[in-house]
Amino acid sequence: MLLLSEIPNSIKRHQLDKSVHNLIDFRFSVFNEYKPQAELPDSSKPDIYFLLFDAMASSQSVQQTTGRNIHPLDSFLQQKGFYLASAAAANYNWTIHSVSTTLNMEYLPPWITPVKDDMKVYFWGSSSFKDNSLFRILNKEGYQIKSYQPISFNNPDWPGNSYFINLKKDHYYFKTLPGRIYRDIFWNYSRIDFDFVRKQQFRIMQKRNEEKKQLLDTTIALIKQSCSDSGAPKFIYGHFMIPHDPYVFDSAGNLKEVEKTIVRTSGDELQYYYQQLQYATVVIKDLVNYIQTHNRKNSIIIVAGDHGFKTEDARVKGYSFNNYSAYYFPDQEYGSMYKSASPVNTFRLVLNKYFNAKLPLLKDSSTLVVPEKKETIKKSEKIQPTHTPSTPNQ
Repeated sequence: MLLLSEIPNSIKRHQLDKSVHNLIDFRFSVFNEYKPQAELPDSSKPDIYFLLFDAMASSQSVQQTTGRNIHPLDSFLQQKGFYLASAAAANYNWTIHSVSTTLNMEYLPPWITPVKDDMKVYFWGSSSFKDNSLFRILNKEGYQIKSYQPISFNNPDWPGNSYFINLKKDHYYFKTLPGRIYRDIFWNYSRIDFDFVRKQQFRIMQKRNEEKKQLLDTTIALIKQSCSDSGAPKFIYGHFMIPHDPYVFDSAGNLKEVEKTIVRTSGDELQYYYQQLQYATVVIKDLVNYIQTHNRKNSIIIVAGDHGFKTEDARVKGYSFNNYSAYYFPDQEYGSMYKSASPVNTFRLVLNKYFNAKLPLLKDSSTLVVPEKKETIKKSEKIQPTHTPSTPNQ
């Protein structure tokens, strides 16, 4: 009976996925509006490296939340010719919403509710990491595009499983009776301080920590392997799962003992985040040096966080939006840039400068993604039948 009761829900979910083309934003508005003023030869088109560090807070935010600083990173990048958008703030304080908006260069559609507890958002949002206005524009411009990120499901550019692979199972499992029991009741047993339970927990955490290290090492290796001083223009997106928790690295990049990764107090979280943030700065310096040494001189490098440090205190005070944001343009001319440029305008600025796209800049604003038990789709808003991903402008 339970299985039969799920059949109508499954049909409804399939119809809903189909109605939005399994994308959090299928409008492709910027792609449809893109009309460059002049065609450029491939030789003059810059390579673009988009290095995104998950939960990488701005320098000001780090100072305000931890009482410490990352000024050495700021100084390093400025010496390398970068422009620091020091007052930037993410448009959403959740990865799926933030990155989808960055790559589509548009705020989420009016029928999308910015919530994080509806699993559909992970499926639709992570699909938008692979199919979005920016990738379509650059593909049209003859770019080779690589998306080195472990977020999306079935990502052909990623040599392994998605970081969220368990969500596929949980999406269906939690809708069954055993799944609901496990989700709502069984987790309490993890609080029992029996030795055998503790050892099992530590084994699970150790495996998780090693997997996170593998994800990071793989991303770094793929970025370096992509470097070349010849060939067609390319866009390289690398998504690094630091300094976001779990806090498995010390400041030098060594895996910590499991016991030292457990956050028990707010003080622990501040300390562990800062340690992992320090390691992120090491990775950034290494990659910037490597790209500028081994790739074409005509290369844009963008170093950014998708959102800031999301403690409860930071959320209340507004710091969870303050993301790191730094741009390197080969000519080091930054007249079009401004300190508070938010992610939704990142690639509008790039396309305007290098392709004379004349895209209007959007108002920079931030929307809080809430942990409420709501559906991603607003029932009060009609999903507009614009076009399907395979037939734009129809």
